Amino acid sequence: MATLAMSLLAVAFLLGRASVPTDHRAGAPVQRQTHPRGASAPPPRPVAASPQLAAPAEVDGEEVPAARPTAETALPPVPAPPAAGQHGVAAAARVAAYFAQVKRVQGVGGLPQDQAGVQRILIAMLQGDTSDFDRLMVATETAEREVKAIQAPPECQAYHALLVSVLAESRALLADLRAATVGQDTGGLASLAARAASLQAKAEELKTQERELRRTYDLPVQ
Repeated sequence: MATLAMSLLAVAFLLGRASVPTDHRAGAPVQRQTHPRGASAPPPRPVAASPQLAAPAEVDGEEVPAARPTAETALPPVPAPPAAGQHGVAAAARVAAYFAQVKRVQGVGGLPQDQAGVQRILIAMLQGDTSDFDRLMVATETAEREVKAIQAPPECQAYHALLVSVLAESRALLADLRAATVGQDTGGLASLAARAASLQAKAEELKTQERELRRTYDLPVQ
């Protein structure tokens, strides 16, 4: 949701978090296996021949019938997919209605929702003007309160619990971020990095769960 995205942008901007993992740096040398000069490469390993299926034995000129699969060797039957009935249609309708309610809980109050706009808010706060940042905090508190009031259907209980948790952590992180920034507490800002990383991971998990729910109930994936 918009308030959560803005919170993450604010945290990433002030903490100066890197966006590219170090494990995927461009130009990293590739280790290649080499052999000493003058030494011949070891011969390739022999490949074992595939065992041939044994022909059925013959008894007195008659072929012995192949053994039939037993209960231990037979593959389990593949269950038939459940038929789409009224129950599935009702569940899909509940999930769609829930996501529509969550989408309506924006609470951004006209605040910018892009990187440049969030940077302007944070630069203003660094210069002593906290008005827009305070509006962002209020929007996050409002979104948390309104999401808590939503009655999530059984299919979305796990997603809803994670969403409420993420919004609560976002609100608390923004409050601590404001206090550390206004107080020019660089040590306090640095200590928020681990919490910001945890919040980002939970936000990604939210996206994953929403996509899975939408695919399960044949809803448009956003």
